[in-house]
Amino acid sequence: MSDTIAAIATAHGVGSISIVRLSGERALEFALKLSHKTKLTPRHATFTKLFNQNNEIIDEAIMIYFKAPYSFTGEDIVEFQTHG
Repeated sequence: MSDTIAAIATAHGVGSISIVRLSGERALEFALKLSHKTKLTPRHATFTKLFNQNNEIIDEAIMIYFKAPYSFTGEDIVEFQTHG
């Protein structure tokens, strides 16, 4: 089993939008858990709320799911575009 990683994709500093990517076998699983969604359509932007472990809303975001092997890394990737 390979690792699933999270990485900030935007430059360090102050900005209005921040992009975070999950990449790996469990990226979709983790994204669905964070968003309380039941499915994501590959290559479609989905507006969602993001929740913490206490089921509290922490932000609103746009999520885009890139299903393997049709992503930059060849792995499943979920990109979150959140407030900066």
